[in-house]
Order: sequence, then C-alpha cells, then structure tokens
Amino acid sequence: MKQTSQYMASLYDQCVNLSDDELLSMANNIDDTIGSLLFYSFKNCVSYDTIDKLEARHGRIVPVSRRGFYRKRRLYINSIKQHLADTVASA
Repeated sequence: MKQTSQYMASLYDQCVNLSDDELLSMANNIDDTIGSLLFYSFKNCVSYDTIDKLEARHGRIVPVSRRGFYRKRRLYINSIKQHLADTVASA
C-alpha cells in the first residue's frame, strides 16, 4: 500500500487507544536512531523531505537515506497495523 498522507491520517485515527509513548516505542523498536523521526512522520503525516528540511533548520541531518527512511516507515506502519489487528483479535 502506498504511504499517502490520507492513508497515514486514517491509520493514525485508528490508534486512539495507543498512547504517543507506545507509538514512539514501536518506532524505536524499528530503528532507535530514527525512531523519533518515524513517529513524527507518522503522527503529522509528513514526508522525508519535510523532515529533512526541519532537521536542516536545526543544523542536523537525517541519518538515513530517503529510500531507507521509507523502508523503515513501512516496517513501522506494518508494526502498527499488526498491533491493531492483535488488539481487535484479543477483544
């Protein structure tokens, strides 16, 4: 599935029972170096380019390529979807 902002917003809306701390922890489990960036991207429905510009304003660089970022974001999204599915199945 393509990671459009509309899809990301819809998925984030399904996470009402997950705290931001839990979502951040899931992102850090994917990659603790860029976990906070993955979480920020998911929560605010922003692209790698937006994150890159925000980091540059603070004199920092994103420590992963665009391709690597989106690969890890897909893993993060799949992790969230799996967690949501497990929550529904156990209810």
